[in-house]
Amino acid sequence: NDLNQIDNICAYLISNNHRAELKKLLQLDLRHQREVYTEDGVSYWKLPLFRNPDIPIPDELFKIRYLLSQFVTIGNI
Repeated sequence: NDLNQIDNICAYLISNNHRAELKKLLQLDLRHQREVYTEDGVSYWKLPLFRNPDIPIPDELFKIRYLLSQFVTIGNI
């Protein structure tokens, strides 16, 4: 769909009645949430709700489809 990841995660939280988690997500400064988790060649945005055992949000909602160079920090080559 045309919604971005945050919109999709918010929609999931709303539709599954996770109001407290939605509030926490909306209070995050997402500009500083750049950690990426990669598994089997697939990259996911590692937000605090990613793979939280208390809130089973599908990994697909965190999946990074396009990894832009300005979001990648290389510390060492």
